[in-house]
Amino acid sequence: MIKKAPYIFNSMFHSMMDIIFPNRCEFCGSLLEGRSYICNNCELKLEYINGNTCNRCGAPVPQDSLKMKKNITPDDVYRCYNCDGFDFSFNKNESLYVYSGMIRKLIHMYKFERRWKLYSYFSDKLVKYKSQYIKEFDFIIAVPLNRARLKKRGYNQSSLIAEEISKRTGVVYLRDILHRKGYSKPQSVAASVEERYINMKDKIEVDPKFLGKIKNRNILIFDDILTTGITASICADALYNKKAKNVSLLTIARTLR
Repeated sequence: MIKKAPYIFNSMFHSMMDIIFPNRCEFCGSLLEGRSYICNNCELKLEYINGNTCNRCGAPVPQDSLKMKKNITPDDVYRCYNCDGFDFSFNKNESLYVYSGMIRKLIHMYKFERRWKLYSYFSDKLVKYKSQYIKEFDFIIAVPLNRARLKKRGYNQSSLIAEEISKRTGVVYLRDILHRKGYSKPQSVAASVEERYINMKDKIEVDPKFLGKIKNRNILIFDDILTTGITASICADALYNKKAKNVSLLTIARTLR
């Protein structure tokens, strides 16, 4: 009986908290059971990426809009209009959602409204739908924040999810392998691709203590959104410069032009 007491106390505490502060849908406010975040009706409104996707950026593309390239090789078949003209440094990206509508609001809540517990929701979905892709890699890492933004926000939104994915898949998470140097403004305020590149150029470095681990290994970078791919590419460049074998990207959502 003594061993069960802490469990009983915790169960009673959570039951009382559920009564005082009932769990509600992040969007419509309807009551939820358990530790859910979104009701079934709102879940259906999220725009998942299904069907044909670009083999580089992971964006959804209709069959008739796929661009066949000349001199096709097995590793380079299609490139969609969203990334046509971009030379990503990472091998490929896979995303779960289109960055629009309700998923855009949800990610904004997670990043800027201190809804940090949403990391569990996003991790659940990514592991459910992208587990096979994730398990192709030796390590998973997160795109770093600079110190000022980390201090202001209180958490790195990408790090929370990457670490949880590691726990659920067994792919080893390398914490703080990448660091930001100096100051860079948020990429969201940069007006063009050129500005984004200049803003991030030479701003990412690999912690020397990880050099022996990443040589000839397959590494998955996690970030919340793929927009132009500049930040992820600069992270990939830093890893390739330290002899990583293959660097690819996993994101919650992909923006479309």
